[in-house]
Amino acid sequence: RGLTVCSEVLYDLSGSYRDIVVQQWLEYHRLIGVDHFVIYDTDGSLSVGGVLDSYMVSGFVTYFPRFPQWALSKQHAFVHQGASFPSHAAPDAQAASHCL
Repeated sequence: RGLTVCSEVLYDLSGSYRDIVVQQWLEYHRLIGVDHFVIYDTDGSLSVGGVLDSYMVSGFVTYFPRFPQWALSKQHAFVHQGASFPSHAAPDAQAASHCL
C-alpha cells in the first residue's frame, strides 16, 4: 500500500445526507492519492444502507463497526467511566493505537 488513512472513531452518522457525504469524503481522498481507508465506527451505522459495500469489496476500505465494543476491555471501560473522561476518549486512543 502507498498511503493509508485511518479515521477517528465515528459517532452516530445518520441523516439523509450521510451516504453522499461519506462517498464524497472517500472519493476526495482517493483523488489525492489515498489507496486505503480504515474506518472505525462506534455503532455500526455505516453498515446500514450499503454505503461502504463497494469500497470494502474493492479493498479500498477496511471497516470496524462497533469498534469500542470489541476493542476495549471491561476493565478499561470500568476505569474510563469511573474517571469521568469524555465518552469518546478511550475509543479514539484505542483506534489510534490499532491503526499504527
